[in-house]
Amino acid sequence: MSYLVFARKFRPQSFDDLLGQEPVITTLRHAIEQQRIGQAYLFAGPRGTGKTSTARLFAKALNCEKCPTPTPCNTCSMCVEITEGRSLDVMEIDGASNRQIDDIRTLRENVKFAPARGRFKIYIIDEFHQITHDAFNALLKTLEEPPAHVKFIFATTAPHKVPATILSRCQRYEFKRIPQSVILEKLQTIVKAEKVKAPPEALALIARAAAGSLRDAESLLDQLAAFGEGTIQVADVQALLGVVEDEVLSQAVEAIVQRQPVPLLQIVARWADAGRDLTQFLTGLIGYLRNLMVARLGEAGQPILDVGPETWTRLTTQAQAFSEEELTYLFYLLVGTYDVMRRVGDARTPLEVTLIRASRREPVARISDLIRQLERAPQGTPAPAAAPSPVLSSSAAPRPPSPARTPTPDLAPLPQKGSDPLTPQRGLAPSAVAPSAPEATATVILEPSVALDEIKRQWPQVLQAVQQRKMSTVAYLLEAQPVMLSAGCLTIGFPPAFRFHQEALDRPEHRALIEEALRQVAGWTGRLEIVVVEGLTRSETAPTLAEEPPSDGAPMPDAPGQPAFVADTPPIVRAAAELFGGRSRSAATPPRR
Repeated sequence: MSYLVFARKFRPQSFDDLLGQEPVITTLRHAIEQQRIGQAYLFAGPRGTGKTSTARLFAKALNCEKCPTPTPCNTCSMCVEITEGRSLDVMEIDGASNRQIDDIRTLRENVKFAPARGRFKIYIIDEFHQITHDAFNALLKTLEEPPAHVKFIFATTAPHKVPATILSRCQRYEFKRIPQSVILEKLQTIVKAEKVKAPPEALALIARAAAGSLRDAESLLDQLAAFGEGTIQVADVQALLGVVEDEVLSQAVEAIVQRQPVPLLQIVARWADAGRDLTQFLTGLIGYLRNLMVARLGEAGQPILDVGPETWTRLTTQAQAFSEEELTYLFYLLVGTYDVMRRVGDARTPLEVTLIRASRREPVARISDLIRQLERAPQGTPAPAAAPSPVLSSSAAPRPPSPARTPTPDLAPLPQKGSDPLTPQRGLAPSAVAPSAPEATATVILEPSVALDEIKRQWPQVLQAVQQRKMSTVAYLLEAQPVMLSAGCLTIGFPPAFRFHQEALDRPEHRALIEEALRQVAGWTGRLEIVVVEGLTRSETAPTLAEEPPSDGAPMPDAPGQPAFVADTPPIVRAAAELFGGRSRSAATPPRR
């Protein structure tokens, strides 16, 4: 006798043998017992979950010599013929290759003939969704009113591709993925019957890789049994499936915790040199991060992971090294890299860049914490304390010189309460006022001759000038300080805790506003660098936002779809409003209807 693969040899021969589909089996049994048998059934669900096996069992139950019974005998001639696939009354049709209208017309001509021996003539059509639209239409009338001796059973993995007119004529049964624990029990039964030596860890890896498909699990077990000559090792399963060892994933996560990119690159190098798939490594790392997020739930998460005590202890220890926001950030960072790796030819480069970025990450702050920091900003606008020659971080390398930009109109800075407005020479400080010159059509760009101390002294006025143009820009800029002026390049630094502010502010639209405000208020022109500075601390006397907008100028009308805020709205609320598309308006200006 020829060899039978495990998936066929251990195929269910009764409803009791079907695993993981109890609702479907219970309904079919009751329908047979009560003689409530429909003319057409649609079995929908993932591959390898028992759709075709259930169709065969249902055909046995209807044509068994013991009359319709939920427990076919499997010994009569009809049951044996159906089991061996040679019954004239049970026809299995592949919908992928018999999908044209001519095939359906032939089926319609054959359904009128009575069954050869059994009680019913049963058509089982697999991959039913691949039938063409015209073929579906040709089947409609026959499906709705078939002869009394004909039953249809359709199996599909994509029920959404079946027309609604067909679905309405069928009884639909949903097959779900088989739980991993049920697959594991089935594999243990098979290795015991086949006398295959396999440790529980190896079978657990196979059950996990099957992803709810019992047929896939049986096929993998058959393949591994042939590979190991009757003995299956954990290393063989990992090599065949490309599964990443938990020890390797633990080392990678530990390197991320310690913020050490070199061990991560070494792991990737070993994986690539061994010829293994880098996307498998990334997939395993994403799954490991998921386990860490579950481990943060405490003891309630241990049954969900279904791991041993030693693995659970390691996961909980590593999970405490991350905040929930950091794990979420890392998860989406890796998921985005997975899409990039599938599109580019060299998958190693984006993976290494992502791992370096993950190891060099900064603490992820909550939006609520950032708002509270803005609310706790001290009042008053004294000059910030000078920082003692800070060292720029490695991520803040100087940029090449910015290309020349067309000068923008001059800004008029917001005057302070109780002091004269800075009106001379369009808002320039007296020390930066240029000599009177004949009126010209082009704006004159001053040379960068202002000292750093002068810029620090006038920094509150710079903030006020920026505030007049864009509230969200100045809300980020509150945490920054001028720290260095060298070779015509002004460096504005953020403490390491405000890296989010630096990344948000280091954009062309924000930089243009700051540069223009510096030129108008302090008379400075040149290149601008916005960086995170190691060792820099937040000034105890940081400037704050003005409580009222400029009094001059007509209020801007409300834009459709944007909420407007009155003039006495607190600065933090106005900053948040601009971030999310809102704009301030005067209290006297009624909203647009």
